[in-house]
Amino acid sequence: MNSKIKFLVQLGIQIQNDPLLSEIIQFAYIKNNWFTPEYCRKSIDNIIKYYLQEDLLEAFLSHYPKKKYSGNIALILAGNIPLVGFHDLLCAYLVGENIQVKLSHKDEVLMKYFIEKLNSIDQNANINITERLENIGKIIATGSENTNRYFEYYFRKYPHLLRSNRTSIAVLDGKETDEQLDAFMDDIFLYFGLGCRNVSKIFIPEAYPLNKIFEKAEKYKEVFNHQKFMNNFEYHKTLYLLSKIPFLTNDFFILKEDIAIFSPISILFYEYYTSLDTVEERITLEKNRIQCILSNCLEGATPFGDSQMPTLSDFADGVDTIDFLLNAHA
Repeated sequence: MNSKIKFLVQLGIQIQNDPLLSEIIQFAYIKNNWFTPEYCRKSIDNIIKYYLQEDLLEAFLSHYPKKKYSGNIALILAGNIPLVGFHDLLCAYLVGENIQVKLSHKDEVLMKYFIEKLNSIDQNANINITERLENIGKIIATGSENTNRYFEYYFRKYPHLLRSNRTSIAVLDGKETDEQLDAFMDDIFLYFGLGCRNVSKIFIPEAYPLNKIFEKAEKYKEVFNHQKFMNNFEYHKTLYLLSKIPFLTNDFFILKEDIAIFSPISILFYEYYTSLDTVEERITLEKNRIQCILSNCLEGATPFGDSQMPTLSDFADGVDTIDFLLNAHA
């Protein structure tokens, strides 16, 4: 077994069995109230289940040549959902030797915990958390569209992989089963909709019964008890009322007809279509802003309920991180 694979498997085992994990998770929640203990646990469990397994890691690495990148890898990580930057860290660790990490202040606790654990398991991991990146060889940076303009300029002389805002969409045809729609609510509501893999826009056929969405959304009615989520809900509801903008709502969630694909927290945009051809044309136009497409009626789409369970090969923005680290040149 590749020694780094062995260390990653050990990482999963040690974290899963760490008696202090609950305290770490509670601290993460105190630092960032969007990171509820439930969602922190879910992210950790998914990483262990879908990333830190020997067979999965070996199958993943088998697609690449057995070589390393010996330069300094710099990572600027996002923090919108718990441990969202771990996949970049894992890829850098598997093929790199020197890694500098600038953490998001939103996800300092959990990422720092994972890094410190991995450094303790592999004494040669050489993963360093820093506020100032130096001697960059290659860089992977994630930020907003505005931040990315700065990244483009500042890191222009280095091989770079830059990621900005993306979101996910769903295309419904009205033939979805109750089970599929139940699962689909996870794609919308998990992590309060803060992830780029969360669905913020649905395309629906004319006369689609929107009450179905509200019925199934009851699965997540506990968001009513989350102050930050409800502050967003009340703010946008009030704004729409004052502006006399039509919308549909229940006690915690808004449906609004809108051509945009990015919707605010607590809101799901919808748009009617008359043919799937027109939807596919829209997808082509928006492809650089879309992370996942959930659907039963489009070939190659992600199944309902699976958007927040990415595998090792589900690279952000569809760009192969390992290939970039091994082969990219300035």
